[in-house]
Amino acid sequence: DAAKAKIEADTLAKAEADAAAKAKIAKAAEEKAAKVAAPAPPPAPPTPAAAAAATADLIAMEQRLVAAVQRASRAEREATVAATEQLLTTMEKRLQKSVTAEVRSQFKSMQQSLEGKIKSEVREVLASEEPVVAAFRQSFQELIIPSFEAATQRMFDQINDAVVKGVAESAATGGANGAVRVRPAAAPAVPSLSPQEEISELLAENEYNEAMMKALGEKDLGLVTWLCQQLDTAILFGDGADEHPPLSQTVLVCLLQQLGAQLSTDTTLKLEWMKEISLNLDKDCEDIATYAPDVLKQLTVAMKSFASTPEGRLHSTELRLLMRVL
Repeated sequence: DAAKAKIEADTLAKAEADAAAKAKIAKAAEEKAAKVAAPAPPPAPPTPAAAAAATADLIAMEQRLVAAVQRASRAEREATVAATEQLLTTMEKRLQKSVTAEVRSQFKSMQQSLEGKIKSEVREVLASEEPVVAAFRQSFQELIIPSFEAATQRMFDQINDAVVKGVAESAATGGANGAVRVRPAAAPAVPSLSPQEEISELLAENEYNEAMMKALGEKDLGLVTWLCQQLDTAILFGDGADEHPPLSQTVLVCLLQQLGAQLSTDTTLKLEWMKEISLNLDKDCEDIATYAPDVLKQLTVAMKSFASTPEGRLHSTELRLLMRVL
């Protein structure tokens, strides 16, 4: 009986425990269902610290975004600049090749044209040289030689007068009877003077035209240049020389021809004299009308040839004005 009672008690306790567990499970299920069915509570408002943190995050995100955009823009700009520079370099090389080829072509054409022109002008000069030389030879024979002979005779006359005067003075102061027989004596030998010394004597007597004819007759450009250095163009071509020019038209055209024949030396001096001569030259004068045009034509060719040289280009303005005046 006791065992039976214990079994019944255990069975009853077990049944009660099972009922309590089921009740607990049912209550938990009801609570869960109630939670699911009930609306969710509203979120709590953020605190000031949380709001500040969120703002800082947004600012940092914006800065990162701006930096990324700037990097991308800079990279794109650098790539564009590099591509542009490469394109410009390529275009410059192509353009340089094209321009170089064109310049070489133009230069070759100009060179051929200039060579042809120079050859043509040289042929013209050679063709016209003989009559010009003949005209100058005639001028020298008719003017310079007689003038030189007259100057020489004048010098001998002066020497003879001095000798006669000296002999007369010696006779007047001679012996006690006051009479001295003078025997004719041979004239003393006259020392030979160089052309430069003869010209210097003529300059001392202001015989500018004779001095210049003497220099031109020597056919020595160095002597002519030296004489030009000794003379003052203001005296020869100034206002006071209008009525009585110191230099004749024949001397002027001869001097112009000799100075223009070689312009590479003493260029400034020669161009200054040629300018003065061109302004005082009368092309209609009968003394030079027959050969002056040929001389001026030959002179123009020589000046054009000199103007094409490096030294001539330094005097291009003076040469152009001089050719225009002539």
